Amino acid sequence: MIDKNVIMGKLNWLLILIALIVLPFAVQSPLLLHLAILIFLHVIISEAWNLIGGYAGQVSLGNAVFFGVGAYTAVLLYINLGVNLWIGLVIGMLFSAILSAIIGYICFRLHGVFFAFATLAVAEVFKLFFIIRKDITQGPMGVVLPYKGDSILDVSFASKVPYYFLTLAFSIFAVFIVYYISKSKIGHYFLAVKEDEIAAQSIGVNTVFIKILAFMLSAILNSIAGFLYVTYIRYIDPYVAFSLDISLIQALLTIMGGAGTVWGPVLGTIILIPLLELFRIYFVMFSGFNYMLHGALLMAIILLMPQGVINIIGRFIKWLKS
Repeated sequence: MIDKNVIMGKLNWLLILIALIVLPFAVQSPLLLHLAILIFLHVIISEAWNLIGGYAGQVSLGNAVFFGVGAYTAVLLYINLGVNLWIGLVIGMLFSAILSAIIGYICFRLHGVFFAFATLAVAEVFKLFFIIRKDITQGPMGVVLPYKGDSILDVSFASKVPYYFLTLAFSIFAVFIVYYISKSKIGHYFLAVKEDEIAAQSIGVNTVFIKILAFMLSAILNSIAGFLYVTYIRYIDPYVAFSLDISLIQALLTIMGGAGTVWGPVLGTIILIPLLELFRIYFVMFSGFNYMLHGALLMAIILLMPQGVINIIGRFIKWLKS
């Protein structure tokens, strides 16, 4: 017998998808399209952090490394060697996966706050390297991605609409990856490591491999987000690519929405990104205020809503049904 709730659920998701497809044609405001693109980009990085922090329980503060590697790899190969940007995307994903395996193998010897600070230190080392090595990265001046007219091959568009659909497609891909993993045996291994690593080892789970796998998947998604960011903004520098801001915001969005859930990071992003953009616009004169705001929000959410907004909404829906 066909479950009516399942049919209604699929119909609702189909209607949401149709609405998202129609939105850029119905909304003519570049500002709203820009905000939508930012939301989709942050969905990708929040789902990336969700894999390592929400499901595997490893608090990484250095995910900006892979965001930066994804952005710089594609741009530098394109400018210096003429490598197509889409090929650069794949190479950047590969570099990020290999790099995350190496970093993970070293840093996963540490636990808790020590692991978090180790990943933060790695991100700072990469930022300094990209600042100092001007011969490779053009240093603190950054790299400009030239505009060559509308071209899907060069990921270059005058309108924001193509960028809207690109970021939408990859954000759906990120959500699908997390959903698939959450339903798989690997997802159960992630949760086992998160709940009790020693107990997981005792039943034969290779916890080091599982944590590295989660880190690699997280790195690949961050690399994709870095690529989309640089092709949209057309510029990248080490202060943006490897900033603490990028590492903190993805943790903040995930914890805000509900870490260890598929839709929590999406919900957190939809709520927080518009608010943070308003703060960024109106408090632009206060240097470093965004870091203070992110830190304060993160502490408040952990203390007041440790299970995230999605848990509150879930309980409210159950209350309505009862």
